[in-house]
This record gives sequence, structure tokens and C-alpha cells, in this order.
Amino acid sequence: YIDDKTGKTLKTDSLTGVTNAKSGYTTADSIKTYQALGYKLVSDDTKGAEIVFDNEDGKDQSYTVHFIHDTITVDPENPGKPGEPINPGKGSAVYPDGTDKAGLTDTVDRTISYKMSDGSKAPASVKDSLTFTASKEIDKVTGEVLSTEWSKNQDFKDVVSPDVTGYTPRVKTVSNKNVAHDAQNIDVVVIYDADAQKAKVVYIDDKT
Repeated sequence: YIDDKTGKTLKTDSLTGVTNAKSGYTTADSIKTYQALGYKLVSDDTKGAEIVFDNEDGKDQSYTVHFIHDTITVDPENPGKPGEPINPGKGSAVYPDGTDKAGLTDTVDRTISYKMSDGSKAPASVKDSLTFTASKEIDKVTGEVLSTEWSKNQDFKDVVSPDVTGYTPRVKTVSNKNVAHDAQNIDVVVIYDADAQKAKVVYIDDKT
């Protein structure tokens, strides 16, 4: 029984008997055992039939069963359970860290705060967020993560700075584009400057 990925022999069963006798042996049980550990059958020289001893002198019969490693893909809709077995077989590899729903989801938060340069009351802050998801392909035999694919970059919605009578914001529109899943949370402070004003004082002679 051969692991084609590593090239290693998983086990060898040796049979003895007499010419033209049935061995009572098939590969079925061993194949099921390895499949229950995450292996995927590639080929079986016996074709699943019971081995019958031949009549060739001095030459041992030889049969090979080949396996590859099966894989499983996890995502937030079908997450894994870190530390728990991937397969039903005893001694199965376990789901690695980061394969649960939390490990397959990233959130980037944005907070836009407003501040008046003269310390007067400013508009309320605006908060929003982007959510990203990942899918991970796992080797069912070893529990190794073979690949990770995150959802594509996203854009935050543009936020126009609110009007405040007598003040002008230094940033008219807050825009954050092409944000990746692993970006840091975004904090933006928009400062309002007081507008220039004019006043005129007129002195009047009420009699004339």
C-alpha cells in the first residue's frame, strides 16, 4: 500500500499458501481503513478480487495499491472544528487552527469622526465596516492547509462631510477604496474650520 504523495509505503501484507489455493485475502478492508484516514484510492492491482496463489515456482506474486491524499475545503458556511478529527478513522488528522467560522472571516471597521477647530459641537461620528470571507483547502491525511483564498478587495461607501453653517470641512468626501481583508481598521478625523466673516457697524443720527 503506497502513499503516492510522499512515496512512502503505508504497509505491506505478506501472504502464504499453496498452488491454486485461495488466499482468503482482499484489499477491501485495508482500502476502507485508509479512506477513513483521508486517503483517496488511485489504483488497485487486485481489482478488488480475492488473491489466488499461482503455480509459478520461485517467483512471488506482487500487488500494489496506490493512494493520494484527499482534500476538504472549509468556508464560513461549512467551517471546520479546530482540534477535532477531519475523518472518521481512528488516528485521523484534526482540523487546524483558523478553520472555524471566526478564522475564516475578517472585518475591517471604519470610524469617521468630526472635530471643530474652535471646539464647538461637531456632527456625530459615522461608523461602518466591510466583511471578508475565506476558503481553505485542507489535506485530509495531514491536516495541513494547502491553500487559502480570501474574497476580493472591497470599497467603503463614500461619505460626504455634513454641512455645518459657518464652517468648512477640510475633507469634503471621505473615500476608502480597494481595502484588503487584512487591512488595519480605519480612523478618519475630519476637521472643520470656521469661515471668514464680515461685520459692519453703522452709526445713525436719528434726528436727521
